[in-house]
Amino acid sequence: MPEVLTITITGLANASALTGAERVPMDQGGATVDATTQAIANLAPNVDLGYDPATRQLSSSRGADVTLPLFNSSTAGLVGASGGGTANFLRADGAWTAPPGGAGTDLSYDPATRLLSSSTGADVTLTLADSTNPGLLTAAGFSKLQGVANNATNTPLASTPPAALGATAVGSSGAAARADHVHAIPTAADVGAVASGAIIASGLTMATNRLIGRSSAGTGAPEELALGGALSFSGNTLAFSDVIKFLVSNKGETATAAANYVETTVPRACTVMAATWELAPTAPGSSSSQAMLYARRSAVKTSLLSSNASLAANAILADATNLLTGSLVLSAGDTLGVDLAAVGTGSSGHIFTVLIRYY
Repeated sequence: MPEVLTITITGLANASALTGAERVPMDQGGATVDATTQAIANLAPNVDLGYDPATRQLSSSRGADVTLPLFNSSTAGLVGASGGGTANFLRADGAWTAPPGGAGTDLSYDPATRLLSSSTGADVTLTLADSTNPGLLTAAGFSKLQGVANNATNTPLASTPPAALGATAVGSSGAAARADHVHAIPTAADVGAVASGAIIASGLTMATNRLIGRSSAGTGAPEELALGGALSFSGNTLAFSDVIKFLVSNKGETATAAANYVETTVPRACTVMAATWELAPTAPGSSSSQAMLYARRSAVKTSLLSSNASLAANAILADATNLLTGSLVLSAGDTLGVDLAAVGTGSSGHIFTVLIRYY
């Protein structure tokens, strides 16, 4: 039966006891609700619990007591007292009993005979491992395994020379290389390197009539440079060529054959390579003009043409290269000159041009 809460308020005019029907605001879970004074009185006070381990009874200060059950194969509950000791174990049905089999079994092993002995049953001899059955490893087998390096494989050794250098490849051989195997010594070309030493002995190649140098800006690889200007090769020698123009007569000057010659001294050893006989500016005559190229060595004058270079009437140029003859080599200090042998009627502006190559 709910208790009746009697609250008396004093100090107020006409105050009297509450009947339980009065309504007052009450906080319920953070919200304000309208409750009667009797409902407030019906709120239960604290309940005190107690437990007796001997009887497993759980008692309440405001209600009925209850006895907690022991667990078994079908009901949850408390674990019963074990009785102490170390021999008994808890079973699934809640009973504390000794395990079946009685006392434990002691085992022993003899490595010399591989005999595994039992204190409660038959002994057994352990077998050795073979290619078919698992078993124990012998001492000899253990020593052999100790001598095998980590990650070693059963790979046969190669019986052929190693392959020559080439493009990168994984390979497909199942043989391993021997420690003393030797590869052929690669050439510079094999490894993409430039051979050292003299270029002519390095095996490198280059185009004909080229020099090795570099014309590109900045530091870099050597380049092949073409000959230009008056440079040329004479055998294995780089030679410098020059042009000598002998002005025999100016235009409008009628030369006299007897006294008209021109000569010059060469500054260094050279060879006469070509010659032309021309009129420039053009003032051709009505008859041929003829000239002889000569060399003066130690005061000895020698003709260098097999015959006079002849410029036919009304012609302005004749190639005299095919007339060159004799020794065409001059030393430093020798004289090279031209004799005007005949002047075409009315012609002037005679020029004899000689191409020489210095050593």
